[in-house]
Amino acid sequence: MPVEIPVQIKKTLATLKSQMEKAGLEGTCLVSNDKIIYFTEQQSQVVEVPNLKRESDAQRLHSHMTEFLEDLRRKEVTPRSMESPPGRTWEEKMTLICTQLSMGSPYHISQLLYYYLLGTLMEEKVWNKEAKNVVKRFIYICN
Repeated sequence: MPVEIPVQIKKTLATLKSQMEKAGLEGTCLVSNDKIIYFTEQQSQVVEVPNLKRESDAQRLHSHMTEFLEDLRRKEVTPRSMESPPGRTWEEKMTLICTQLSMGSPYHISQLLYYYLLGTLMEEKVWNKEAKNVVKRFIYICN
């Protein structure tokens, strides 16, 4: 009885075949669930392929849970968390913070710091209409 290969794997193999033809590779690839071996008449070599599976948000959260809990248990306030954003005026500080937020830092801790600083600056203006308009302008420009 023949093995039924899923359509998605067939598509991936067709892409591999096409890429090999474009690259001018005339050897053979042996693909298994744990490795890929490329053969020619003279030699063979194992092809290192990185794991491309992305960790889900839940898996990432779970793997860092101990760190997060330790941070929450900490009672002291670190000086870094209370840094004032650079800039002489409120507008300069707001510009820097909104720019940093729009760049979407991959480090969630620093991004959280910028949101905290944004809230602090908004609080200085008592969340007035001028402050809200500045933030709206940045959100509009960045989208």
